[in-house]
Amino acid sequence: MKKSIFLLVLCILALSVSICLLTSCDENNSSTEGGGTTEGGGTTEGSGTTEGGGTTEGGGTTEGGGTTEGGGTTEGGGTTETAKISFTTLTVDGTNVYGKVSNATTAFSFINEINVVGTAKYTLSLNVTGTEEITTQTVELSEGDNTFYVIEIINEETTAVYTVTIRRAPIYEVTFDTNGGTAVDTQYVEENSCAISPETTYAGYTFNGWDYDFSTPITENTHIMASWTANTATPYKVKYFLENITKDGYEIIEDETENLTATTDTTVTADQKNFDHFTLDTEKSTVSGTVSGDGSLVLTLYYTRNVYTLSSTNTSYGTITGAGSYVYGSAEAFETTATATTGYVFLGWFNGETLLSSSTKYTFTLEMNVEARFKVNVTEGGGNGSGSEDNEEGNLELPILPA
Repeated sequence: MKKSIFLLVLCILALSVSICLLTSCDENNSSTEGGGTTEGGGTTEGSGTTEGGGTTEGGGTTEGGGTTEGGGTTEGGGTTETAKISFTTLTVDGTNVYGKVSNATTAFSFINEINVVGTAKYTLSLNVTGTEEITTQTVELSEGDNTFYVIEIINEETTAVYTVTIRRAPIYEVTFDTNGGTAVDTQYVEENSCAISPETTYAGYTFNGWDYDFSTPITENTHIMASWTANTATPYKVKYFLENITKDGYEIIEDETENLTATTDTTVTADQKNFDHFTLDTEKSTVSGTVSGDGSLVLTLYYTRNVYTLSSTNTSYGTITGAGSYVYGSAEAFETTATATTGYVFLGWFNGETLLSSSTKYTFTLEMNVEARFKVNVTEGGGNGSGSEDNEEGNLELPILPA
């Protein structure tokens, strides 16, 4: 029994010594599988070292100068990020890159636009093959689209070709048809900016507006038209003039002037009034016209003063005093006497077929044509006192003569 207990104690002591030896080896310089070294010089699997100079699997080094798997660098000189290029402000859609600048911008620099990561590099070119390289990294811009190519290169191989379009906003012309209104200037508007609604006026019309929504950006040369509604109460005048008694001018009849209204640009016609002893001169008058939007239309009607005649049907039948042509109003009272030739008798004073007086002496106001008429004095037996066979009555009325 005592012997068994002694053997058990010896086993426990031997086990304790083994554990101590193993622990001491691990801490001071124990080697691992694959021959790699640990901290203090030991190696790990794959012969990579750890902190303090050891390598990790794949041969990459860690902090302190080692490399990681795949060749990327970490802090302290190693690589971790994938090599590539990227753009700072331009919009990227796959391999299409787009940007827009104002019309005032005439050049664009790629110096701070392209970011390079890792071992990547790039070529900026005017053509897709890269043979027209732009070494300054700055390009001139024309109005509209400008196309360039950025060729990404990693490990001396082309990995991507980006088509870069930079649009310099063009300037568009915005022209206006005022449709009768006052002219407005052409506007020059940058693409995607808005034109300004201009002011225009048109006398006699109400402005309806432009046929364009000025909140809509301009994207091309644009023509805009105004629309109007004619006013319905645009003023105009009608004036009447009577010829003076000396027939060398006209005098306006103020009381007859008419102030009227009508729709702008419509045709109006004046009332042709009657004035006793005056006749409308249609050639001199403006009887109709188009209503002007500014109210300046004046229709003018001119009336000439009538000229009346005092005459005899046939002077061989008899004579009268004062025969001639007279301007209306030149004499308030007129006196004339008719004397029949031998063998003829006086019939009377006539206006047309109307007998005014049968007295040989006649006093009247000259405001019509007056004609003296005579006839053959027929005696008993059918003859006339002069033996003439002339007609009984002369009916020819002399024409009106100018003064």
